[in-house]
Amino acid sequence: MYNLDFNDNYVLGIYDYFSSDIDYLGIKSNIYINSGVILLNLKKLRKDKKVYEFLNLTNSDIKITSPDQTVINYLLYPKIGRLKSKYAIFNFDDVNDIQVYLNHLRTKIPIEEVVEALKNPTIIHNVICYPKLWFSNTLKQSGVSACNRGINCSCKKYFNLWHYFANQTDYYDEIARFTGVKYN
Repeated sequence: MYNLDFNDNYVLGIYDYFSSDIDYLGIKSNIYINSGVILLNLKKLRKDKKVYEFLNLTNSDIKITSPDQTVINYLLYPKIGRLKSKYAIFNFDDVNDIQVYLNHLRTKIPIEEVVEALKNPTIIHNVICYPKLWFSNTLKQSGVSACNRGINCSCKKYFNLWHYFANQTDYYDEIARFTGVKYN
């Protein structure tokens, strides 16, 4: 992933549902990335002094929804590239969830790419389960999805997966103290 070519873009990211978040700012882009998994072209951002634009916008009176990703999409437009789905697949339940996602994108991507990414993910980006997986103690206790998607929801699977890998880090005890959730 870190060897991908930026093709003169400032950032690479995964397409997001909420592309209308920048319409009201006057950007009619077909591309809107989320900020969950992104690669930044720091050399280019520094060279072009983009940090000052970020500071000016965040200190302005402009009303911004989804602040981090809206600011990224607004200020770095049109130099935004796409990461393939395998680098940050959303935690979809199935092909139906994938189809809903694809229907909301302004720029279409092949369903086969997203299905393959779900089967063989590199990075799983939690966007479906609420509360977020690290706070989802109800998932552990009840086995029922905290996001009200039903008993067969993938949130419990992703909760277990997240905690399994987090438990392998040196920081899991600190995470457990902060969240109040400890998975064994």
